[in-house]
Amino acid sequence: MALSSEVLLCCGVSSVLGIAVNFCVYQWHRRLRTDTGIQRCFGLDRTLLLETLDADLWIHVVSMVYQAVVYPACIMFGWLAWHLSSGHGRWLDRRGGAFDSDGGLDLVGIRLFAYAFFGYLVRDLPSCWSDPLIILHHLVCWIGIVVSLHAPAAAVPLFLSMFAFECGSCAYNGWIVDEALSAAHRDRKHAANVYQLLFTISNIAGAYLGLLATWQHWILGHTGFASFFLICGVPLVLIRQKECTARIRPGGKKSRHPRSAADKECD
Repeated sequence: MALSSEVLLCCGVSSVLGIAVNFCVYQWHRRLRTDTGIQRCFGLDRTLLLETLDADLWIHVVSMVYQAVVYPACIMFGWLAWHLSSGHGRWLDRRGGAFDSDGGLDLVGIRLFAYAFFGYLVRDLPSCWSDPLIILHHLVCWIGIVVSLHAPAAAVPLFLSMFAFECGSCAYNGWIVDEALSAAHRDRKHAANVYQLLFTISNIAGAYLGLLATWQHWILGHTGFASFFLICGVPLVLIRQKECTARIRPGGKKSRHPRSAADKECD
């Protein structure tokens, strides 16, 4: 009961925070478009400013804040807590689920990441409200987070797998921002290659960690959890890599508003 209560409470709080972030950024967005004083203060060119804001660039920028700041802070907290308290062994080898009876601050870091990721998906929902496929995608992600929080084993590799995938999504968002802010430079091949490399590495790392967690559940007899992770994980990795390749091909799909299903598959 305590487990479900914490999950319900924290997922609810993170969802409210995600909605609040959207509201604050929207208000800032409106003010930037009309306040020339702020534009001069930040040295922003009005033409470039309006072009990028009209393309809903802020969606990608806010996503990068989650992926490059919030998530790493949670994971680093967990990793440091594990090594400072135990002083031995790999964190990946830690037994038990996210609410293991042994406790530990490292599991707090893992759960904070899970709740932040849940809230991020809620924050992202308005940008894809008109696309039923992406709503379904987010619903599967929410279910996956909740199932992983209740899983009896392999909490660390499970959520590190999600973190690895989000590192690739951060590379994707960074590439989109670079494309928008460097519109005058037509040859952006190197930036695209860096994006593809980082995204591919994140997919490989995420797949490895996901398979490790699946195997640990299988050998412990938790075949239901193992099957769930396998059925959800394999298509996810394949679709992500396919969309990564499609992005950088000449004439490939770009992220413009409204965001397409292909754009969101990389999130």
